[in-house]
Amino acid sequence: NADGGIGMQVFWNKSPIAGIAIIKPRNINHNDRNTGEGIFSIEYSEEGTEDYEAYMIIEVANLPLSDVDPFAADNLKMFVGKNGDQIDVYGNSNHPNAKFNYNEEETSGFNWAFVASGFDSEDIAVAEVGLPASGAELSTRIEILEDNSMQKVLSREFTNYIVTEYPQLEGHEDLVAAYLAPYLSNTEAPGFFGEGGFVQAGTAPNEKYAELITSIESLTPFNPKSISELSIEFK
Repeated sequence: NADGGIGMQVFWNKSPIAGIAIIKPRNINHNDRNTGEGIFSIEYSEEGTEDYEAYMIIEVANLPLSDVDPFAADNLKMFVGKNGDQIDVYGNSNHPNAKFNYNEEETSGFNWAFVASGFDSEDIAVAEVGLPASGAELSTRIEILEDNSMQKVLSREFTNYIVTEYPQLEGHEDLVAAYLAPYLSNTEAPGFFGEGGFVQAGTAPNEKYAELITSIESLTPFNPKSISELSIEFK
């Protein structure tokens, strides 16, 4: 194979601790067909950056797509940064066959683009999610998370579905979207999480979340198109 049949490569530095591991499970065990030609890369460093004392970058490419699950992901890239008690996360997963199924011509594929920040000791976090198209060439936070926010995309797609099913509503899309709004209230950004999981959306439960809200406003996912085209190779 082009990869030379390599199953794993690990490069490691002891001081400061830093390294990268690249793994292709199929080249380790040919009987395991769950990951197909999938390949994984995990980079970790305690050398630090201007903003973080330690960070990790996880990449996954070429996972096999399921015939029964149209929402399956093939590629993923995620950054995790730690600074004291705070952990920031941003990234994207690519779902090339996902669609909303309201017409045959509908374009398939979207990215699950996300940013999040949390306090480890408090067990609280804030997250924001966008749903841009897989092939969208977008680079700014506004384009990825605001123009394609979960609430905007779901409102648009459900409105299109309803108008497609009931053509007499054509021209009244604003009324349909207003009708849907209460059902999509928990998709308002950002989402707030506590020890038991999701708490509420849009408005912070208390002042403990204020710093985390500020943190996610400085985070931006990767360009969706770059994730749909993600490739990992052995060094």
